[in-house]
Parts: sequence; structure tokens; C-alpha cells
Amino acid sequence: MVLFESMRLYTPIPKTQRHCYKTVTVGGVTIPKGADALIPIDVIHHMPQYWPDPYKFDPERFTAEAKANRPQLAYMPFGWGPRNCIGLRFALLEAKIALMEILRKYSFARAPETVENLKPSTGLTLTPKGGVLLKILPRT
Repeated sequence: MVLFESMRLYTPIPKTQRHCYKTVTVGGVTIPKGADALIPIDVIHHMPQYWPDPYKFDPERFTAEAKANRPQLAYMPFGWGPRNCIGLRFALLEAKIALMEILRKYSFARAPETVENLKPSTGLTLTPKGGVLLKILPRT
């Protein structure tokens, strides 16, 4: 749940694009055949109608009950459908194993030089402006 909430708050790929092969109407907006549609995943992941207090870190949003009470497409850090990220399962498995190993060996604290309220810097992937400085201490 912590990993999923982290990817909701700081989406790995903030936007995706799809090409319309036929004219469609979505939410009262007509997208003509041949147009490209931009899907702002980072915006969807912060919409208050799906995520109350959307900027708060709350892993409980990913309990089975909470997931059943929101639209499936409210969360799509790797895109959706037949053209979603081909590495989705591998990336999740790799992230879980890496996180487990890191947390098993080290403890972390925010260094005083790191600001408390990080601001995102968008590009192809989301990164914090100015970076994040941490104190890393080996577990004994």
C-alpha cells in the first residue's frame, strides 16, 4: 500500500498520449479522428473527487474496500489498457525487492538541508526540485 500511495502522489510517468482512430465523445467533449489526446495522469491522481485530501500521504487509500469505492481509472501510474507500460510487473517487483532490502539494512532521516514541503519538477518523470538529502544510518 505504501508503494502504491507513493506512486499516486509522485507518478512515475505524469502524462501519456493516445492517438484517436475514430471520433469519440468523452465527458461531453468530442475528440476527432486523427487527434492526439493527452492523459494527465498526475492530475487524475490528485483529483479530490477520487482522493480526499489528495496531497496527504495515506496508504490506507489502497485497502480492498477503498479501491472498490473509486473508479478503476482513477489510479494508473503505468498507464492503462493494452498499451500500458510493458515493464509494469517487473518494475513493481523490482521496487518491492529493492525497498525491502534497503529498509532491512538501513534507517533514514531527513537531513536538515532538505525542505519539508518538496516541490515537483516535471519532465518525462517526476523528480523533486533541488533533490532530497537524507541521513542514512546502518541498522545494527
